[in-house]
Amino acid sequence: MKGNDESVIWEMVKQWNTAKNTLALDKAELRKTFESIRDLNKKNAKKENKKEEIDVAQFLDTEKTVTAEYNEQYVRVPFAGPMLPIMESKMNGGLIGGRTYVLGGIPSAGKTVLTNNIADNICLNGHPVLFFSYDDGRMELRYRTYCRFSGFDIEQFNNRRLSQSDLEAICRNISVSDINKMKYVVQKIYKIDDWSQMIEKIGARHQKPPVIMIDYLRKVKAESNRMDERLRVDEILSTLTNMAKEYNIPVLVISELARDSYKTGQRLSMSSFKESGSIEYEASWLGILAAVEEDSMGYSVKNDWERIVTHDGNIDLIVFKAKRGTGTTGRISLKLDKSKMTVRDRIESTKADVVKTVKKPSKFD
Repeated sequence: MKGNDESVIWEMVKQWNTAKNTLALDKAELRKTFESIRDLNKKNAKKENKKEEIDVAQFLDTEKTVTAEYNEQYVRVPFAGPMLPIMESKMNGGLIGGRTYVLGGIPSAGKTVLTNNIADNICLNGHPVLFFSYDDGRMELRYRTYCRFSGFDIEQFNNRRLSQSDLEAICRNISVSDINKMKYVVQKIYKIDDWSQMIEKIGARHQKPPVIMIDYLRKVKAESNRMDERLRVDEILSTLTNMAKEYNIPVLVISELARDSYKTGQRLSMSSFKESGSIEYEASWLGILAAVEEDSMGYSVKNDWERIVTHDGNIDLIVFKAKRGTGTTGRISLKLDKSKMTVRDRIESTKADVVKTVKKPSKFD
């Protein structure tokens, strides 16, 4: 039908049907067939026209593109606040755009506490955060933040011991108010394919796309319904990596450790994760929170790790992988306060488990 007027072609089809077709179609059926073929051709023509014209010159480096990408495409989001300057310095001064960070930990080691502290500090630095809170709900995450700035313990929130006037006063706190404007907490499980819409809308509101935080990986849903868990996680991690690169944002995701990995004396490594393999490949940065002892062979879980975490709050962030500008590998000593829902740097002396106070005072004290 290309290159001819539709009415001319229709007349030609009618003549062929009468003169050449041994089983001639009636006019209505012939017209229906004709229009079906016409519509299919139009649809195929549109597809051909939609094919992207690829300019191969874009794949070449020039002085202009090199300097532009070096100066404009680098994104670093500080997260320390007054409590985590040592950790931030060992992570190259913040979270880097286009990178995927994966955090694991033994039970009750403070994975969500640390991630939430980082999220709040990012918001206080004027950068939006999109927090998918699937382990704790939105309300629980909110109270973890509020107890940091209010003087109330987390159990007072959990047991509903605050009055309405208490809550109103907390919401008027300058830091809390700033966080509430920048921190988008999602507890409903949206498929990961729909996240782009949220990222773009938040980006439009703040003139910068949000840092993505996910608690935790195994609850993220994809469009496909793969039965094999490893393949499903592979697909999700690949999508998160592409999302980080597309929007030039950091993505921080909490993942689980295999149950055997936090037995007393067990050595920790990248293979301690349940989804070992895909995580090791996709992550730019990989760390595990635990109470550990170090020897020439690496890091192993302490004998009394439950007591240490619960009563002393001494935890260690062991960074096993740090690539593409995300910092250095090794041990970062931290102090967890579960009543105030805070994590801070811990400076140790040569004696085990002796803690010195960080010289820089915290506004959260």
